[in-house]
Formats: sequence, C-alpha cells, structure tokens
Amino acid sequence: MNKTEQQINNYFLQLQSAFPEFDTQEKKIFEPTETDFPFSWKDPFKASDNVLKVLARHIGLNPNRIELMFYSDYPEEDVENPNAIYLRFKNNKKATLKDYQSNIKRFAFNIDASVFEYADWVIAAIAHEICYLKLLENGKFDVKEEKLIDIATVYFGFGKLSSIAVTKQSEITSKKFGSLN
Repeated sequence: MNKTEQQINNYFLQLQSAFPEFDTQEKKIFEPTETDFPFSWKDPFKASDNVLKVLARHIGLNPNRIELMFYSDYPEEDVENPNAIYLRFKNNKKATLKDYQSNIKRFAFNIDASVFEYADWVIAAIAHEICYLKLLENGKFDVKEEKLIDIATVYFGFGKLSSIAVTKQSEITSKKFGSLN
C-alpha cells in the first residue's frame, strides 16, 4: 500500500471510529436526482436552501445554524473566492470548534450565484461543506486536510455527488474564465 492509499485508509478508519452509524450496508447514497432532491430549481435560492436542509439532517446537523449567502448579496470586496462555495461565520471569525459549539454563532455558506445553472455542482459543493461542519463539530479531526473532507463526503453517502462535481468544475471554470489552454 503506497503512502496515499495508507492515508485514505487511515481517514476511513478515523471516520468509522467517530461515526459508526454511517458504516452500514444500508447507508443512503445520494445522487443528484429528483428522487433525492424532490424540488424545483426554478428558484435556485430556495432549492439550494432545501438541499442544505436535506443534507444537514442526513448527517445530524441542525440546518437552522447554517445559512446560505450569495455573492450577489455582497459588496464586491467582501467576496473572497469568486468561483466557489466556502464557509465562514456570520461574524467573519475564523472557524473553530468553540465557535461551532456556541449557541449564538451561525455558519454561512457563501455561493457564487452565477453557478446556479449547475444544480448538481451546487448540491455537491453544499455536501462537501456540510461534511466539513460535521467533522468540525466532532472536534477530533484536522479540518484543514482537504483530502479528509473529500473522503468524508464518500463516507457520509455523498460520493456520487462529488464525482459529478469534479466533472462540472472544469465546465464552470471554462465558462467563467475561458479556456486555460
């Protein structure tokens, strides 16, 4: 087993130990279908909020502590990463376990509203960030490890969503910024 395979295996073992309830043959595997997300994308803001609620509840997070915020709602200088979804606290503080456990603090997922035509990518991006919060809530994980978050998406049943998002990301980047070749 090479070093990367060993690291992935270690991440899975950590996740199994921390969240054994997700290590079952009957685990729900989400797909970007109307069966798993039975709502219209005519109003993408509402649809994204519904996605957040479905996925947060699936992994045991309170969706009322998480808010979706959209770049079109921000002044230009407040947008840190204009081609992504990212996490921050409503009070702009760096994310810490103590902040997550506070009853007052709330998380905000910031989404570039221009990517709404890629509903499957938005679903996958929200799933990724939800996994980050789940690991942060647990307190035993190095949430700076992006590979760990990616493995967690698979572990919690969001792997098919993530695989589709990888394909869509290049399409989104190409459309927004042109071909890089």
